Amino acid sequence: MNRRTEETKIVKYGLIKAGYKATVKHGRGTAHSWIDVDVQMVKPQPCTCETTPWGTVERCDSCKNAYQNHYRSILELVRQLTGRHGEYENIGVDINLI
Repeated sequence: MNRRTEETKIVKYGLIKAGYKATVKHGRGTAHSWIDVDVQMVKPQPCTCETTPWGTVERCDSCKNAYQNHYRSILELVRQLTGRHGEYENIGVDINLI
């Protein structure tokens, strides 16, 4: 098994153990060293997010705070699990509030 496959499994199971439902994969081509984490989470209640006339979502304060807190904790967990750190750690985290 190669290092990328092992790293992906370690991160995925670490996030599951921490209570996150996540998709973890590595980039391709010139982004092959990037690790991408996709997490879906339920919006906090009460949620007062609004959709603008252009179709973009303006997040309410409770959703912004939840996003920021979970983003920081997921990023820190991935750093601990992979040993990546520094300016070019190549970790992408995307949180979708549903």
